[in-house]
Amino acid sequence: MKKFLIIFFLSLLLCNTGFAESYFFKECKINDAVTGNYIINLEKNIIEVELKSQDGIVQNFSDKIKSIETDKIVSEKIKSSKGEKLYYQYFLNSKPKSVTKLEYKQESGFDGDVFRLSQKRVSYCINVKGGWDK
Repeated sequence: MKKFLIIFFLSLLLCNTGFAESYFFKECKINDAVTGNYIINLEKNIIEVELKSQDGIVQNFSDKIKSIETDKIVSEKIKSSKGEKLYYQYFLNSKPKSVTKLEYKQESGFDGDVFRLSQKRVSYCINVKGGWDK
């Protein structure tokens, strides 16, 4: 019985394929009053977001991942609650340790709906764990 337990615990220590790796962008300064934490959940294909304000208010939400590249994860376009035809999308960049948020305005054109870039904001993060490409 002792041998079985020892082998079992050693196999848990040496075999990491059963455990999901955690990737994140933490302590990202959105502005003077808000910081953000982004946890990348590759199993569910989502980005779990936590925004904290200095007065203690916390917002949690999750967004779907559109694409995963070597050093970048891109969210899908997300409908904004700020306006009827406003959307945003963000890019988690591991090399510069930044989160870039793009805001788009949806416009109707000859070829259908077009998304025009209206605003860009780059937030730098203190603690980043990348390496999802390995």
